[in-house]
Amino acid sequence: GATIVGYGFSTALTGFIMSLDNMAALFILPYIGALSDRTRTRIGRRKPFILVGAPLAALAFIGIPLLAGAPLPLFMAAVFGTLLTMDFFRTPLIALMPDLTPSPLRSQANGVINLMGGLGAVLAFLIGGRLFDYAPWASFAFGALLMLAACATVLIFVREPVAPEAADGEVGLLAALRGVARDPDRSAIALLAAIFCWFLAYSA
Repeated sequence: GATIVGYGFSTALTGFIMSLDNMAALFILPYIGALSDRTRTRIGRRKPFILVGAPLAALAFIGIPLLAGAPLPLFMAAVFGTLLTMDFFRTPLIALMPDLTPSPLRSQANGVINLMGGLGAVLAFLIGGRLFDYAPWASFAFGALLMLAACATVLIFVREPVAPEAADGEVGLLAALRGVARDPDRSAIALLAAIFCWFLAYSA
């Protein structure tokens, strides 16, 4: 069986480290999403982020089990590297769905995405779990390879629609949030609050 190497962290500290992804996402994901919206390249707005972020995330992710037992700063570098590189391309990748899908079909498209996520979770449990029993690095490598295969499929076979020209006075993230807060229609705030509560409950 696999040999598990730890650092003697308390349960509270372990939980804090595992929540770093969500805390980093508060600051990184909105910025990257807004940057992706403004990006104009020959291959599209979203693909450059996937092309750069996915390989780096795969390398950092595999580094987590390989550096387990190494000096703590090296291990944490792999953890932080994984979080940062995943956040670098996660929002642009998710944004491809509304980019490609007509508005009336987006609920169905989101359902398909959730279905595929469920299938991925089943694969991770059935195959990744057995690989972990063999060697922890094997399960991480399996996850990294699946992620690279999925991102390569998007890069090769998905054609981004032509994006509108970026406007000089394009609304920034903070300005957009201020607009939502000042809007007399409180539907957007209610929706954001519902999403916040949903993710809070899910994470808990």
